[in-house]
Amino acid sequence: MSIDPVAVKEKVKEYIQQATFVEKDKIKDDSMIFKEGYFDSMGFVVLITYLEENFGIKTFRQPFLRKKIAFEIAKPESYVVEKKPGIAQTYLSIGARTVCSTHQDSPKLDLMSAVLGGGTSSRLFVGLREKNTLTYDVSCDHNKGVDFGYFNINCAIEDKKLGKAKNLILKELSKVRTDKVSVEELNRGKNLIYAEILRGMDNPHECSEILAYMEMQFHSERALVDYIDKIKAVSCRDIMEAANCYLQEDSMSTVVLEPTK
Repeated sequence: MSIDPVAVKEKVKEYIQQATFVEKDKIKDDSMIFKEGYFDSMGFVVLITYLEENFGIKTFRQPFLRKKIAFEIAKPESYVVEKKPGIAQTYLSIGARTVCSTHQDSPKLDLMSAVLGGGTSSRLFVGLREKNTLTYDVSCDHNKGVDFGYFNINCAIEDKKLGKAKNLILKELSKVRTDKVSVEELNRGKNLIYAEILRGMDNPHECSEILAYMEMQFHSERALVDYIDKIKAVSCRDIMEAANCYLQEDSMSTVVLEPTK
């Protein structure tokens, strides 16, 4: 059975006139309906049910089947250098493969990234910028999906400072493997994560993206609440153990992007 897109569009518009949503007069066209999140939850269910029953759409409630990607076990290439014309600085990235978002160690790695690179009081910011003026900024992130994740540190530096910057980063990673972070650092990292979540939830656009991302990753409407509880439960020892598990030097890869001379 073919689906008439015009009929579907008209039914959606008809439903909008009856549904409860925010700032009805600001909807300019039907493309804004779903993007801006104007449907109330019950109204959306009613609409989906109508489309299923009247237009033969049977895919909304079916689980999305996807092939699970196998986790790579081979060691990454340890050092890669590429050149690019038109850039003024050298870009340094050091990273390692980690775990998916649902793994029990994922919150520990998130918190470790906050301790190492979250804000101007973080270890890498103080070490690379304030004490040694090697870079204007340094970032440390733990990015994860449904199959795997990666932990990476990035900064832009002068070419002649590359060796020193790389050694300082590796030194900080070594410290987090051998010594527990302080309780003060741990709590500051947790507060950074809480603050980032609150800022996102306070923005109507970011809020919907956060909730959608969490439900896609964890398949639960309580995913964000559960994530906060997991962050609260992380200890200083947890971070050290996670660093030893995922951030050994032979498990990391360094990539350098240099300007063409």
